[in-house]
Amino acid sequence: MFARTAPLCLAALNGDTAWLDRMLSRGADPNRLGDAGINPPGCNCEDDPARAPALSFAAFRDRVDAVKLLLRRKADPNRK
Repeated sequence: MFARTAPLCLAALNGDTAWLDRMLSRGADPNRLGDAGINPPGCNCEDDPARAPALSFAAFRDRVDAVKLLLRRKADPNRK
């Protein structure tokens, strides 16, 4: 199920802030869309229901620390 998911989105989904921070420090784009069709319910992400940014994954699972980290690192809260 998660084989094609962007690593940043997986880290956000799991609330792994150490992994998120490491990837973001190495240039990962916090607004890149994932691609595995495991989006939060009702997410209309770029007109493709199989894509969402890392922030959506973190928020969906109530990963508050991951959400805060992504926002500090310029994740766009309006990105869909």
